[in-house]
Amino acid sequence: MGASGAEVWERRVDTEYLHPSGVVITPEFTAALGLLHAGHNVFLTGKAGTGKSTLIRFFQNETRRRIMTV
Repeated sequence: MGASGAEVWERRVDTEYLHPSGVVITPEFTAALGLLHAGHNVFLTGKAGTGKSTLIRFFQNETRRRIMTV
């Protein structure tokens, strides 16, 4: 994604769709990415297989900012 990455995630989607990378983008995924692109800290929790690591890797690959993942 180019320089307009943050702008793309500001749009709200009501349905799931398949990103070209193979990641299924849900409304919740989109909302979390919007918060991350806006500079908010996000605490992720959930059961195994819910997409926590996928979200982190997706954001790391899409952002130009320096980020810390703990």
